[in-house]
Amino acid sequence: MPRYDFRCAAGHVFEEIVERSMHSASCSCGLPAQREFSIPGISGFQRTPTAFAPIHLDRYIEAQGELVETARRTGTEVPDLWSLAKERVRRGDVQAIT
Repeated sequence: MPRYDFRCAAGHVFEEIVERSMHSASCSCGLPAQREFSIPGISGFQRTPTAFAPIHLDRYIEAQGELVETARRTGTEVPDLWSLAKERVRRGDVQAIT
């Protein structure tokens, strides 16, 4: 059976192995969740959800540098990405890599 991503009305996203005919599941918060639209990869398996994909530190540092440089050039404030990431983990949108 394939894996699918589900999202409930509260915004929780989780992955579950279900039959292709199932379009809803129950979230851990008790709300019903709907299956997210996904396109299988070339091998026929679903790609790793973004929330569980590894994050390469060198790519993060490069992106952070570009963001800081762009903000400096345009005279805008640099967003506090660390606080934004911690908030997403607290809400349950993503899983922290420990």
